[in-house]
Amino acid sequence: MRFSGIIILALMFPVLNLTRGFAQERSFLRFNEKTDAKDAQIRDIENEIISMNLVNFLNLKPQQAAFILAEAKYLKELYGQCYNKRLEVKQDLLAVYARMKELLEEEKPIWDTPLHKQWVICSGKIDKLTFQIRSAIEESAKKVEGQLEDFQLRILDEFSDCIMPRYNEGFIGQSSKDSNFTFILEKIKNMSESAYAAQKDLLAQKEIDRIKNYYWNKNCMYFNPRSSKKDLLKTFEAARRMDKVSFELKKEEMSMRLRGKIICDPPSISREQRIVRLLLSEQAIHILDMKANKNNF
Repeated sequence: MRFSGIIILALMFPVLNLTRGFAQERSFLRFNEKTDAKDAQIRDIENEIISMNLVNFLNLKPQQAAFILAEAKYLKELYGQCYNKRLEVKQDLLAVYARMKELLEEEKPIWDTPLHKQWVICSGKIDKLTFQIRSAIEESAKKVEGQLEDFQLRILDEFSDCIMPRYNEGFIGQSSKDSNFTFILEKIKNMSESAYAAQKDLLAQKEIDRIKNYYWNKNCMYFNPRSSKKDLLKTFEAARRMDKVSFELKKEEMSMRLRGKIICDPPSISREQRIVRLLLSEQAIHILDMKANKNNF
């Protein structure tokens, strides 16, 4: 898991120099540690499950699985080599940073000094290692893409990063995009005037909180930060004004329109990034190994 996690970060977030990379990564991790109840172990397992889903949905032939497996093993070996080389530089770099902190505390300059030159040398070495890894990943991803058939490329393009994907509208790997708002609209429609007047604001806020909690950086869709309680209340009022027959005919449509305002699709993930997930996942390597050695699957 250490292998997949660090490499994915290297691919997703450009590391232009070591100082900025270390500072941003630690700040980012500390922020998430304080704002998310999930720890690294849970997130690693979730990422592995997503990778396993993707491997299974691709319906790979044994020779395809063997090809991807070979590329994955090559990248893992390369990463191990680069990781060991990085450790050799790390101690020198940490010593440079320690001295930098001392000088800054004394309000002394660090620019254009021997210390500055040491930093350039150390960070340059790690930049080269990063470039070597990223270049290898990009090259392997292109090779794997060339081995996949059209239907498999379509699966890659359409696959959503979900823990519990299911068949949807005849396609594989999609979480359900059915509306979750029909129930609340039915509840609102059947409330008495007094109960609705007393509870409408609370119910709207609870629904917003529910969506925020469920969709924030999770599953396949995201809470839309531009939406508000007013969107819900407006739909509540429209449902209340309808007669029962009209409401039954229109509730799904209303629910889907509300969903469009409250929930948005996540940022798109490229085909290359999904291929990289296959190449860098420890558990995906395990499944690829099994598939490569099966005659029929």
